[in-house]
Amino acid sequence: MKSIVIELQRDALNKDTLVTDLLRKAFVVARKLKINEFENWISKELEGYSDNSEIPGYREIAGEVKGWNPHHGWLPVYIQDTEMAELFSKRESSQCIAEIESLLINKDKDSCFHMPFNHEREQIICKAINTHTQITLETPHTGLVRILNAVRNIILNWALKLEEDGVMGE
Repeated sequence: MKSIVIELQRDALNKDTLVTDLLRKAFVVARKLKINEFENWISKELEGYSDNSEIPGYREIAGEVKGWNPHHGWLPVYIQDTEMAELFSKRESSQCIAEIESLLINKDKDSCFHMPFNHEREQIICKAINTHTQITLETPHTGLVRILNAVRNIILNWALKLEEDGVMGE
């Protein structure tokens, strides 16, 4: 019988294996081994992080705050307050891994993603720049790629640790 832990390592090393599929296989291993903490993390990655969940640091995405101009499209927003500008130029992605993968599969590699702000944050920014418009965070696709790679690496390291501990899942 094959070792599911070795399969997991092989899948984690294979760039063609979807991270969603990798997470599902890791979920099976975690559930069978009764590793609740890792099982919970996998569930959050598969289902997305809820509003009251702590989102891991590797899911923070940096970008440029932009405002909609009906004549010129998306334009950079200049916020005078440096602290506020820094705060709004980073966002956490709570989306499930399948959504992130889908965005990357269906998107041109040179294009950017828009992460609209909720109404409350949009109002704060509009007040700071003294105009009312739609506000978004424009981020390169590499921010989402980084999330997928982080998840893949976490699973690989976990599978390697299982093997080191003599847990093969045969």
